[in-house]
Amino acid sequence: MAFVEDMSIFFADFGVTAVHGASSAQVLLDKETQSALDGMVLDNDESITLPSSDLPSLATGQALTVGGVSYVAREVRVIDDGALKRVTLKRA
Repeated sequence: MAFVEDMSIFFADFGVTAVHGASSAQVLLDKETQSALDGMVLDNDESITLPSSDLPSLATGQALTVGGVSYVAREVRVIDDGALKRVTLKRA
């Protein structure tokens, strides 16, 4: 018997809506401060985490909106066992 994961439960309470073309998904938006050059430069790195099956046509360089804010996808990567993917963002 195959185990089927329902990833939507992880995004129901804290997710925001992301839209790419005609597709939308609930995603987790992360705004993490990154340190570079021995702490001399701080940069806010924004990314979203979502089920790998959601927004299937989203690719690097494409536009999307997250929580009503316009972004461009910098990088799209699957994480861990491949059930989730992370998209790093750049404000448009």
